[in-house]
Amino acid sequence: MTTVLQVISCLLVGLNILACSHDKLDVTQNHPSPESTQQSLQKYMGIDLEEPDGDLIREVIDRTSEPQRTVLEDGNLTIAEFEQLGLAEGQCLIDAGLGLDRSLVRLNGLAQFSYTIDLGQEFSQADRDAISRCSAEFTREVRIVWAGMTAPIVEHVAKEFRRWAAGCLAERGLTVAAQPWASGDPSQQRTAGECTRAAQERFDTGNLSFGFEGDGRGP
Repeated sequence: MTTVLQVISCLLVGLNILACSHDKLDVTQNHPSPESTQQSLQKYMGIDLEEPDGDLIREVIDRTSEPQRTVLEDGNLTIAEFEQLGLAEGQCLIDAGLGLDRSLVRLNGLAQFSYTIDLGQEFSQADRDAISRCSAEFTREVRIVWAGMTAPIVEHVAKEFRRWAAGCLAERGLTVAAQPWASGDPSQQRTAGECTRAAQERFDTGNLSFGFEGDGRGP
């Protein structure tokens, strides 16, 4: 049975929802193009990011890797810098032999990196070590800082996701109060699943779901 690992590079801090080579790479080779950066900026336009947590940066900067220290040492973190390190992590995983499609390594609708790794028949210790090593080298501490900065984006997308998903159910004659996802009726379960998947695609959240507005589980 093929093992597929969904990697989500995000920490949804402060929310009661779940939407997460030994040779150093030259991260400048993985710098996002101006067009890519502009597309990312437009995607999140109108949503203000939180200021970087200076205390947190000072806490992690001495224990992080050189690539991450370089982008954090000015006390700021830009979307281009975060993309640069995320792309470098993806390339690190590819170089380690993990089955990752380079074209799918990108920022999603939550301003986080998410991608699927096909590990074949087994998830070996070597695979685990590679994932841990690449994260430590390129994104581990930066992700913590970025998660706090992008909390407003996650909150915004979560609310819109839940509202839209509830509307999807209503259009199909179902109510959130009836909890069709937990129904004994397979057709209702299927409809709820279809609405969830449609919302995931619409808001580009990968495999993360924020549920339905009115289900009592989210903001």
